[in-house]
Amino acid sequence: LNAGRVPAGAAEADLSAPQLTAAATGSKVVATLVTYPYQVVRSILQQRAVVGSDVVQHATASGAVRHLWSSERLRGFYRGLVPHILRAAPTASVTLVSYEYLHRLLVSHAIGAAHDPTAGRSR
Repeated sequence: LNAGRVPAGAAEADLSAPQLTAAATGSKVVATLVTYPYQVVRSILQQRAVVGSDVVQHATASGAVRHLWSSERLRGFYRGLVPHILRAAPTASVTLVSYEYLHRLLVSHAIGAAHDPTAGRSR
């Protein structure tokens, strides 16, 4: 699939920065879609407070889930999703690209030093 697009001397598995960015963004979006309902329920539980003489509802996770489902259906579990993805996806992309390029740099120096017979000798 990648024939002709790999630069000379690069390993077949080395992805370009745009490819790494797309991979990180895609994985972050999928992970967020799977875990976001849990984060919404957790956020609701953390907002428990006493207001005047009334105690805010949702003392349990199951109570919060029932309330969300009965009042807002599936939409309630994903409210605030777009701003969250717009904030989190760039961070995930920068982290992955930085890690990959730093890893490649360190590996190339380690391999170069291993093959250099004069490495580590003082002159």
